Amino acid sequence: MKIRYIVIAALFSGAAMATDGADAPPLTAATSATALAEDSTESSSSGAAKPSDVADIVITSQKGARGELAQKVPLAVTALSADALRAGQLNAIKDVGHVSPGVQLNEASFAGFANFYIRGIGLDGTVLTIEPAVSVVVDGMVNELLLGSILDTYDMQSVEVLRGPQGILFGRNATAGAVVFTSRRPTDKFEAETHVTAATQGRLDVSALVSGPLVGDLVKGKLSVFHSHTNGQFTDDNRGTFVPAPYNPSGVDPSAQFYEVRSDVWAIRPTILFTPTSNLDISLISEFVQQKGTGGAGGRVVGRDGSSTGPFPANLLNLFGYVPPSGKRQINLDEEGFSNLDQYRSVAEIKWGIGPGVFTSVSGLRVVRYQGAFDGDATPFPLFEFPRGNGTNSTQRSEELRFASDFSDMFNFVVGGYYSSLSIDTIELRKTSFLTSGTANNTPRFVRGRFDQDGDSKAVFYNLEYRPIAKLRLSTGGRYTSDHKRITIVPLQTCGSTLGFFNCPDVPFNKKANFSDFSPKFTAELQATAATMLYVSHTKGYRSGVFNGRATNEAAIGPAQPETVQTWEAGLKTTFLDGRARVNIAAYTENYKNIQRTISVNGIQTLGNA
Repeated sequence: MKIRYIVIAALFSGAAMATDGADAPPLTAATSATALAEDSTESSSSGAAKPSDVADIVITSQKGARGELAQKVPLAVTALSADALRAGQLNAIKDVGHVSPGVQLNEASFAGFANFYIRGIGLDGTVLTIEPAVSVVVDGMVNELLLGSILDTYDMQSVEVLRGPQGILFGRNATAGAVVFTSRRPTDKFEAETHVTAATQGRLDVSALVSGPLVGDLVKGKLSVFHSHTNGQFTDDNRGTFVPAPYNPSGVDPSAQFYEVRSDVWAIRPTILFTPTSNLDISLISEFVQQKGTGGAGGRVVGRDGSSTGPFPANLLNLFGYVPPSGKRQINLDEEGFSNLDQYRSVAEIKWGIGPGVFTSVSGLRVVRYQGAFDGDATPFPLFEFPRGNGTNSTQRSEELRFASDFSDMFNFVVGGYYSSLSIDTIELRKTSFLTSGTANNTPRFVRGRFDQDGDSKAVFYNLEYRPIAKLRLSTGGRYTSDHKRITIVPLQTCGSTLGFFNCPDVPFNKKANFSDFSPKFTAELQATAATMLYVSHTKGYRSGVFNGRATNEAAIGPAQPETVQTWEAGLKTTFLDGRARVNIAAYTENYKNIQRTISVNGIQTLGNA
């Protein structure tokens, strides 16, 4: 599979921050992202800054010993500061996708499931064993399970969207790109703020933050709280027309209910920053998130003859006497559904300035608990549902150690190692009709499956930079990854009762697999002028092999083999009109091998390599 595109991003006007200065100061243990931005502004605007200059921010996702201005980094990146997020009303990760070229950061039908795409490659669906192609990184920790990655930006210092394979620095499963979040750190002086947003559909967002020193310069703290409520845009008001038909002889609406699709989110993020010495920072960041709401808001679309699109072959008008409502905001479901998502995340980041570099340790723990129900057929009839009882428990632990050296003006490097473990325990229930399998039988059918998967990943990585002359920078990097996975699975199978989940098959299968890969990267960049940079790069991306958590028999369990991509990219970044306009151009070609895909036939999802 080959993809070739040219993407042009142009930006005019903006906030007061120049873009044509020298590199940002070293990212030592005592240097915050805010200080980097301020220093880069001062150094780049000496006597020349204008209120109309296009904004640029310092990014840290390249994990070097110093931050870099986004315009100086040889890759396609959208970098947004805290001010830009608030000014643009980019309140959630989905909104960030709207302002990033070639990027879609959407939510699946099940609340909390991330379906992210960059440059046309990503994940579509809710099969939990399938790993993402877009890596989500929060405070240095990779979210290996994208359930729970529909994040709010209320407390973010910056968000960086990196296009193209990012496996060298962010590990496997970043074949399409990465979205990197950095939360705000405690401040040197006492600060407090609150923000309130009210809108239609019952929306009310409230966030509050307090930050400042706790024990002089030794200990600083920050506490942020966020609450969001919305009734959503859709209402189940029992609309549509009904007439007597074979599968609904009464000709009445069988779903006697009324509700609005709604959501409630609570998030608390406490942060402690220790600075025992001038070259040592220890940050402890925790986060508690609770998200509750109704199920998804599926809507059925029909043609003039009453024929329906969807996962079953029934003609809604002829078989059920039903024509769905035509209003854009109207739905009519027989199952309201619900979504309960609780997650806890804790990150301990240690930065220790040692000689000409910075040693960094990032230790992470993430726990996700989910329960939900969803009306999959989007009609008032029980044709295809995920009923109550569906649930997932997941625990991830990770550790990254790296050393980034700002050795000299000619030579810099980053070397490191990574380890993570991820466990997923899931039970999946479906209530369907035999009609959905293509028969003429509308008798209820109950399907159950479950799996328990454990896996770990080990990696070593490096990135070397060399400047033979002042305006030319050459770099090469690589990452060797070793993955191990084990799954115990009872495939999705029909239970032996039409009254409920009774007499269900319960024979487990045990599978395990090992995968490994080396992914290199080569980049050359030329700073042609103070305002113009050209670059070319070649990168390999790797996406781990996976089992099929929705297999219906032993043969369908897999695994699917790893997916790889070879990407060639050339780009130009330039600022002109005395700092008031900017054009960034990236042209790329991507060649995918063994791309992982799921194919759904009659509601059964088969996983394989295309």
